[in-house]
Amino acid sequence: MMIRMQKPEGSVSMNDLAVMFVDDEQNVLDALERKLIREPYRRIFAASALDALEILAREPVHVIVTDMQMPGMDGLAFLRKAKDLYPEIVRLVFSGHTDVPLILETINSGEVFRYITKPVAEPAEFQAVIRQAVEYYLLRRDRRQLMEQLAERNKELEAMLAQVKQLEGLLPICVGCKKIRDDTGYWQRIEKYIGAHSQVEFSHSLCPECAHRLYSDVFPDKPQPTD
Repeated sequence: MMIRMQKPEGSVSMNDLAVMFVDDEQNVLDALERKLIREPYRRIFAASALDALEILAREPVHVIVTDMQMPGMDGLAFLRKAKDLYPEIVRLVFSGHTDVPLILETINSGEVFRYITKPVAEPAEFQAVIRQAVEYYLLRRDRRQLMEQLAERNKELEAMLAQVKQLEGLLPICVGCKKIRDDTGYWQRIEKYIGAHSQVEFSHSLCPECAHRLYSDVFPDKPQPTD
């Protein structure tokens, strides 16, 4: 049996996704907004980790790009919190070289997809990295949906296999009417019995001998007898 996998239902494009940038320096957020104005995804800007968590509680966010050194809650604590709340969010670090120890801890703990150095030297490269993160989210989402679809197909297949019944053993059959006696002692037509105990379906027709016997005017030639 062939299992056909379909494109995940409800698939979204880059235009449907939101990327949130978190930095306590407003001038950095303003510069990012200018650099990314033509990007297809929706852009959200938060001035602190706490503000970002409030946004996450209100609306869907698919990619996070955050600074490390911020008052109140640093980037590492924020990313861990975001991961606990929304495991599928793709997380990136956008920070200066002075934050290297904290960045290394974040990377080693598996909290981030990429690390981007601040300030942005090449806007095109920065835009490309963010797009890669968005595409990575889409790939993971589609893969998860395909795995769920495969699991559902496997359940359907197992249910179908469970319904398949095998005919075995000695079956009492009437020499006259050809009915079969089931386990309860009830006599059934042979096609009904086999249909209930297998996946076989019957289409009614006439063999050559019966056709000649019943309709000799239409089938005048007597067929050779068969076993």
